[in-house]
Amino acid sequence: MVHKIWKSIDAWRGYYTYEPTIDDVKIGSDDEALLTECNFVSHEDNEKFVDITKKALRKHFNIRIKHGQTSNVFSGNVIVLAKPKAGGKWNHGLKKIAKQADEIFVDYYTRGFSIFSGTTSPIDLKEYKEKLNLVV
Repeated sequence: MVHKIWKSIDAWRGYYTYEPTIDDVKIGSDDEALLTECNFVSHEDNEKFVDITKKALRKHFNIRIKHGQTSNVFSGNVIVLAKPKAGGKWNHGLKKIAKQADEIFVDYYTRGFSIFSGTTSPIDLKEYKEKLNLVV
């Protein structure tokens, strides 16, 4: 079972996340775990990006998307939770798929946002989908 946790950045800021993570789940369990997360800023491709992620990962996992609050009024936390398909158990192969999907998710989303200027740029959704589908 996943648990919602507040992660404090400093005395005024923080965000919600969930545990356990993919690293924490035990091989042979059917537990739900945090697959990936990111803070979404105002970006026109957010929903399409999450939809592509859900569709690709549903080949192996039951996926839930949670929207968590942050202390930044300009962003929201998007959390992707994964659980092996009905009757399935976590194994090394599923953990590897989950970790690779997380790396691709974070890589493509961070390309679309500059933390220094606050500007966004389009995410290459076609390329993201192709790369993600190679992993799953």
